[in-house]
Amino acid sequence: MGRLAHELAAVAPSRTEGNDATGFVHLVLGADGVPAEIRVRDRWAQHLPPSRLGAAVLEANADAVRRALRMWTDALDDSGWPAPAADPVDPPLPAGRDRDVNVVAEEAIAALEKARAEPDVPEGSDDGRHVTVRVGAGGLVACVVDADWAQNRDGASLTAALATALGRATAQRAARSETGPAADALATLTAITRPTEGGER
Repeated sequence: MGRLAHELAAVAPSRTEGNDATGFVHLVLGADGVPAEIRVRDRWAQHLPPSRLGAAVLEANADAVRRALRMWTDALDDSGWPAPAADPVDPPLPAGRDRDVNVVAEEAIAALEKARAEPDVPEGSDDGRHVTVRVGAGGLVACVVDADWAQNRDGASLTAALATALGRATAQRAARSETGPAADALATLTAITRPTEGGER
């Protein structure tokens, strides 16, 4: 398991970017599957209603996760992973039945989620509690933005509030979560299958 975790972590992308459908919410995903940066561009309100800001952050995160997963699988293919067995005289494993790889992945992630279930997900907010971000073991879980407060804010103000909330949530996560290469390597797979929530307060 240690060798497997090391091999998976070695090819995990260190940085992946994603956007919402409008392109006015931009997110940078770290190697651990947790957002490193969330940015709202100026003139966002011309393209996105304030009540959709939280959902747009989650959409940008999902886009980044999809890109990271694609980069990860491409890197695994290029590396020839899994490596051939060290001992060629080992007896072959018994034949099994073909199964859809997506089903297998979902079952593995569900087992991981059950084993690492969190009693409460780390949460962070800006000073005025206008923006709240929740970050769990597999990455971004929720983002809620107060639409009434947001409607008169420019991109820089929203970006600053999101940065404060994200920083506080990730600090809580780091303080209470288990760490290690297996957690980092599996984070993007976990995040892409985890239900998310967001929107207006």
